[in-house]
Amino acid sequence: MRGLWTQASRPRLRSSHYYCSADSISSTLVRKTTTRPPRRRPGFGDAFTVLLTPVLAAALFVDTSWKAKQRRDWDERLAAINNEIDTLKERERQLRSTIHLRNPLSGLSQQRRYYATAVQARVEDDEIPGEIEMPIWPADLGQEDGVLQEEKIPIRQVLSAREFSAEQLSNFKRYHRLNAITLALRMLLHLRVGPNHFYSIVPSDDPIDRTTLETSEDIGALSDTNRLAEMLALTRKQMRSLGNLEDLFYVAPRIQAQAARGGLQQAIKELTTEFDAGRISLTGLIDGYGKAVLHTDEVPSVSVYVMLIRSLSKVGSHSLAYHAVAALKRSTLPLSDPAIFYMLLQIGRACDSRSLNHMLHFIAKADNPLNVIHKWEKTRVNGMDLPVPTTLNPRLLMVLVYTSLRCEQPTRAEAWLTLLREADYGSMWKDDLFRSFLAYYSQHGNWDEGKKWLQRSVQHALTIANQSVDRLARVIYRMLDLCVRCCKLAEYTTILDAAVDAGIGPPLVDKTQNDRRTFHPRTRSILLEWESLPLPDNVDECPAQEKARSFQLACRSLMEELSGTPHKAQNSQEREDSGLVLMAPTAHSPSLRYTVRRMTPDSPDASASGYSSVELDKLQSKFLQQEAVISQLKTKLDLAELRQRSYQEETAQRAQRWIKSTSALAQELRESKEDYEKLRKQNELYEKECADMRAEVSALKAVADQWMQQRQQQVEQHASFSTGLSEEKNVGGGSQGMGQKKEVSSLQGTKRASVRVQTSREPTVSIKSVETPAARRYHSKMGALLNDPGEVRIQTYSKNFDKDARPRTFKRVQVKMRPAPDSASMP
Repeated sequence: MRGLWTQASRPRLRSSHYYCSADSISSTLVRKTTTRPPRRRPGFGDAFTVLLTPVLAAALFVDTSWKAKQRRDWDERLAAINNEIDTLKERERQLRSTIHLRNPLSGLSQQRRYYATAVQARVEDDEIPGEIEMPIWPADLGQEDGVLQEEKIPIRQVLSAREFSAEQLSNFKRYHRLNAITLALRMLLHLRVGPNHFYSIVPSDDPIDRTTLETSEDIGALSDTNRLAEMLALTRKQMRSLGNLEDLFYVAPRIQAQAARGGLQQAIKELTTEFDAGRISLTGLIDGYGKAVLHTDEVPSVSVYVMLIRSLSKVGSHSLAYHAVAALKRSTLPLSDPAIFYMLLQIGRACDSRSLNHMLHFIAKADNPLNVIHKWEKTRVNGMDLPVPTTLNPRLLMVLVYTSLRCEQPTRAEAWLTLLREADYGSMWKDDLFRSFLAYYSQHGNWDEGKKWLQRSVQHALTIANQSVDRLARVIYRMLDLCVRCCKLAEYTTILDAAVDAGIGPPLVDKTQNDRRTFHPRTRSILLEWESLPLPDNVDECPAQEKARSFQLACRSLMEELSGTPHKAQNSQEREDSGLVLMAPTAHSPSLRYTVRRMTPDSPDASASGYSSVELDKLQSKFLQQEAVISQLKTKLDLAELRQRSYQEETAQRAQRWIKSTSALAQELRESKEDYEKLRKQNELYEKECADMRAEVSALKAVADQWMQQRQQQVEQHASFSTGLSEEKNVGGGSQGMGQKKEVSSLQGTKRASVRVQTSREPTVSIKSVETPAARRYHSKMGALLNDPGEVRIQTYSKNFDKDARPRTFKRVQVKMRPAPDSASMP
């Protein structure tokens, strides 16, 4: 096709030049000048080229497009065949590796250190099981999804502003399933390969129980480590092709609402409950999670990841908990306050300062990669910009304090403590806050700052005991640990004797077989000494408030010594402070950060009824519980109002987006109509031009036909004229000879005569006439007229009827003159 196109663009319009007997000798002898203007006329070849050029161009374009389409089709077919071949090779390699590595422990020693888990950090092993300075989230796991489950919002209300097709929703669901499968594969590989000792949380983090690992029931069917690694790489590759962050954020509420109602969440809850009770091992938990994910088409909700993080972090498996945290971040599901709480708690337990800085850097930004339900904002506190939840949730503030202290950031902890005081940290979670600061100053041996929190703990002992005696016992343990760490034997003895005399025993230790953490020697000695001391006989009958008051009275002398102030002033101030109750702010009064009211006096009126102090304490505890329930209900009401306001704002924004999109669509429609009109007009002009060109081509064809007819007529005239000339030569040979002599003599005198050539009797010799260009200029192309009866002039043209403007070199023609015979010799 390309060769034909190149030939058609430059057609050969003339053949080899030849000379006819009718050509003049002057045109043959004289060379044409190069400066002469061309006198070429359009020929049939030019018309053919003009007509055929667009046709050939269109044919070339269609041919190229068809070949490109065929090439793409073949490439797709070859790619599908190659993928099928790779799949077959992959299956063959898996079968070979399975046959070769039938033993579960085969090859593990060479692969032990190639999987990194988390960042490098250092955790002091000085804590008893249960993380006594750790804040807790007392809500039930069934309500860990926060807004979506507490309010039971129907699915149609959590749909995003964008609508997706069924194929897109299927891809989103497949992404979440691949994320859950990736978590299962990572944890299985971690159990079989182990953490990298260069990047592990602690040197003894997640030690592999080889006796447990060697049992066949714990290993399961997926015992091939190489196969697990290959499956993990394949799953991650598929996730990258489906990970569109913006679309996943839009569809996350819908996916979360569907997952919260599924059976996978209940199955994982039962599994983690069995693990927390010590009835299944760590390997059983991981294998159970993998089987639960693979045997169902449901996707895990936020609660599934949160339950895994809490259970793994509780037994000290920080690396596995990090895998669960990473999967929760990749899921892009809406994170509730409990989810953020346990993510921060895991960072604090691992002392991961880098992860804390990274999370706090992005959580308050507009382009936050975490899909949080309640937004965070930057607040100026104590000269620092800190990210703070807009709801000012006390539990989140307390876990921020705990995590910052564990990550060696006491300045931030003090700033968040200031917000916590303003937002009313309340009487329910004071023990967590006190334990965090006491543990931090005990770790650093700072007695000057630690004794301040020791005094505060004694002052709020009654408030802490209203929740449970075990909470007060954990605070007392941290006070004893601070005294031992700072070598304060007198203070240690006073506090321990006060606790024993008040009937407060050591804190409960919930250690299961899955908890592999060990006691620090200092911790073990304190607990053993405390447990060895005998408690009073009426411990079970005495209420918690009485125990707390007895402990405060026993520590009164120590408080006076530590504060250096008289007892009376301190006691009066304590009574005044104990009569004040901080109330949480409400949505009706957002400018008021906290409110204070004074409680009724504890002592009953002597003239009233004969209530005992025990009954009054019971009534007061009931009042406190009711006030706590009322405050919780008010908080829920405020959250509902805030949620309704946010929903209204989102509805208004959605309506604005719809209006903008509609206007933009209308504008595009108008522009499309205008473009269509322009294209239609251009098409009409093009059709008109094509019609004109067709008319011109028809005219050119007609001219070409006329030209061919004229040429045939010329040939016929030339043939008839040649026949007549030969007859004349045969008849009047003598008279013509005399005429030739006279004409030659006259031409030599005047330099204008013509030379007549008389050939011999052979028919192959032609007679040519020579004339000047000036004379030839005025002759007709059909041939010159005969001026003299004895003179014959013959003029012919080239085979092609167009003149060549190029210069040309002609050969000279020898003219032979023969004398004419006498008239006497004529018969």
